[in-house]
Amino acid sequence: MIAAVKGWHALLAAAWILVPARAWAAEDVAGAARELAAKTALFAGAGATISASYRNLSSLGPAPLEQARAGYEAALRQVGMRLGDGGTVEAQISLSENGSQYLLIADLRKGDDRQVAMAAWKRGPGAKPADSAAWIERKVVWEQEEQVLDAAFPGDAMVLLAPSGVGIYAKRGDEWELRQVLRISSPRPWPRDLRGHLSFQGASFRAFLPGVTCGGATEPEPRMECRAAEDPWSVESAGGAGMSAYFAPGRNYFDGRLSIGNPAMHSGPPFYSAAATGDPRQPVWLLALVNGKTQVVDSGFNVLAEIPGWGSDIASIETRCGTGNQVLATQPSDANDSDAIQSYIWKNRSMAAATPAAVFPGPVTALWARGGSAVAVARDLEAGKYVIYVLTVACGE
Repeated sequence: MIAAVKGWHALLAAAWILVPARAWAAEDVAGAARELAAKTALFAGAGATISASYRNLSSLGPAPLEQARAGYEAALRQVGMRLGDGGTVEAQISLSENGSQYLLIADLRKGDDRQVAMAAWKRGPGAKPADSAAWIERKVVWEQEEQVLDAAFPGDAMVLLAPSGVGIYAKRGDEWELRQVLRISSPRPWPRDLRGHLSFQGASFRAFLPGVTCGGATEPEPRMECRAAEDPWSVESAGGAGMSAYFAPGRNYFDGRLSIGNPAMHSGPPFYSAAATGDPRQPVWLLALVNGKTQVVDSGFNVLAEIPGWGSDIASIETRCGTGNQVLATQPSDANDSDAIQSYIWKNRSMAAATPAAVFPGPVTALWARGGSAVAVARDLEAGKYVIYVLTVACGE
């Protein structure tokens, strides 16, 4: 089917609803690719040039996406379409899945016209849907126009870190009610891609921003004091693992100086985010490097593996599934595109996908661990607001 939509992001996020479990599906990925190519050609018009890009939002490895790409492009050429950069039609192809089928979803753009096309193929005999074993649950807790850098939920409160200050909220029935805003001033302008983090111990907290550190508490009365400082940030992970790392002044990443479990500082490559996983007694650490790779290191900072193709935000959370903790990772995207988060486990010295990807209505701008959950902030491209999600990994039978 081809659906003309106002909101591509909402459609992709709800693909498992829009394609019913008993909807017709091709026998294999090649058949789904041919079907998607036919729908693309119908939208594009005779002899059009198509610029295609591809991404994997499923729990499958890279081979099915490559098969889909080859089949899709071959079928387009067979009906007279041309492929190349700068085409009159842009096609972003996403490989996704629902509980019974794998999905190929095309976001098609031609000038001001936009459509979404879908095709599905059946899972193999005896194949167990990945999302019946474990999946990412998302709960929307708040949205606002000002950027949200981090959020925490100590006791019955909600605390939001924004460029202008720390907002403290109390629950009134089913709604959050603002108690007080504690303002933050910076001795210099904030960097364009601002990042920040909240670290809590009971009702006491520290707020970290580039060049500014604040300390305060939510009870008995909200209070906070800030000072210009280049203090190391506290980075929490699953199983109580912690890291102290220095943030690069005026930038949006850590400068590479960090310590794990002891005061001794280590100097390594700069990174955007970090997460611990594996055996809690001897965890490994993942560093989302500025060069686009994610590096896996042990406590001695020996490199165990490098992972290509992840985004810049990662966090680990405790789960009831499998090894007891999983790593959430964003996917590569830009500021004007939807984003996705997928969960992984450390297995056989590599990271294996544990859940299908959860799609968000815009770029994920923050992702921080909170014990058995994580806080994700996404900028909704349709609504123009920042949306706060609490993420957990749920396990099937």
